[in-house]
Amino acid sequence: MGRAMKPNHAPTAAELRLLAAELADATSGFGPDRAELLALHGVTPGPGHDFTLAVRVPGGRLNAAQFLALDDIADRYGDGTLHLAPRQRITLGGVLKRDLKEAIGVIDLARLTTFAAGGNVPRVSALAPRRTPAHRRLEVAARRLAEHLTPSRRAYEELWLEGERDTGDDPEDFHLPTTLEVGLALPEDDAIDVLTSDLAILALDDGARLEGYNLALGGAPRHRSALAPRLAPPVAFVPPDELPAVAAALVRLDRNRAEPPARTELEAALGRTLASPRPMPQLRVENHRGWREQGDGKLYLGLPIPEGRVADSGGAKLRTALRLICKGFGADVMVTPYQDLVLGNIAVGDRLAVDTALVGLGVTPGMRGAASSTPSVLKEAS
Repeated sequence: MGRAMKPNHAPTAAELRLLAAELADATSGFGPDRAELLALHGVTPGPGHDFTLAVRVPGGRLNAAQFLALDDIADRYGDGTLHLAPRQRITLGGVLKRDLKEAIGVIDLARLTTFAAGGNVPRVSALAPRRTPAHRRLEVAARRLAEHLTPSRRAYEELWLEGERDTGDDPEDFHLPTTLEVGLALPEDDAIDVLTSDLAILALDDGARLEGYNLALGGAPRHRSALAPRLAPPVAFVPPDELPAVAAALVRLDRNRAEPPARTELEAALGRTLASPRPMPQLRVENHRGWREQGDGKLYLGLPIPEGRVADSGGAKLRTALRLICKGFGADVMVTPYQDLVLGNIAVGDRLAVDTALVGLGVTPGMRGAASSTPSVLKEAS
């Protein structure tokens, strides 16, 4: 069986050989001491003798080809259903053990990964469906930060992909042992209710350039707070190029703590002082449902997805509709943190055709959601 793989324990070559041997034996499951590593690799046991694969999508955006690839994988290896999971993940259930390695390989060919989609790692969320310069910068920052906070994937490459890629230098830790929730947003388009994140990162971007980020620590969403969401108080302002290092330091300081680290602790870990947070405008929280202008001459459509389940069921053929729109109109797909979908990059002239296709397949386009304003605790910090 081998010894249990603790959160800080990089698997040895012997342990990987044992796991590879278990993977090759389709007649049995995995040993219980493999659960931690398998979860990091996006593999969890299903309700029967099958497994669920989780796909990590930092920022939530898939191009049309990637979404269609996942849709095909759900048919070839899974139960024919895609599930939108919290923290902008997509899960595929019903995968048999004998198909796990091949399915993960096909996911990799689509330039997606199951690595760090589960397990004890930081979760980075952002939603930037508009294509303005500020939104594009935010989306890029979210992807880069997610990669920076991701532990070494050498064992993943060796086990599932046979070492096909050069993973570069290992980071300091095999696991960054925390489930810290990290959120990035623009104040004028806070689609993720960012101040309820453990680490809230608010971009100060006037559209012409990104000045930097205000950081707030210690938020909690409603499900983790007894009565109401807890808004994170501000701690510092950091320039764009310093964000990865500061975020990584916060992750290391956050290990096994009930309360967020103080600013003085963060400064001590970095070996320097940090600037005070800058004043912020009032935050606007939007759900991005319905038709909206994308900011580059195209449109996007936010669709509510009941229970986050993408399937053809009853009178609504949602999977068929999404396939049609991705193939026929080249729409990309964004998974929202609240388990809805946004179809983007749709030409203005295609709006009627998209609506007609949706309605014809029993899918009602979502009504435009109203934006709301959230009192900004950052306005008081200067």
